[in-house]
Amino acid sequence: MLVLDTLILIWAHKGIRISKRVAKRIAAAGNKHELFVSAITPWEIAVGVRRGRIRVAGDVLEWIHETLDAL
Repeated sequence: MLVLDTLILIWAHKGIRISKRVAKRIAAAGNKHELFVSAITPWEIAVGVRRGRIRVAGDVLEWIHETLDAL
C-alpha cells in the first residue's frame, strides 16, 4: 500500500520528474491496486482550485480517480 500526498499526486499527473525509486513504487502500488491519497488531498486540491492555484478538468474527486487510474 502506498499513500500519496497532494504534491506528489499533482506532480505525477503533470509529468513533473520524480525520482526513479518513487516512480517505481508508485507503479508497483498501482499495479496491485494499492495506491491511495491522503484523506486531506481532495480538500487541498479543491482549495487550490478555488484560489486559482491549481487547475483540474471537471470535478476534483473525478480528477483524483482519473489521475490515480493513469498512474
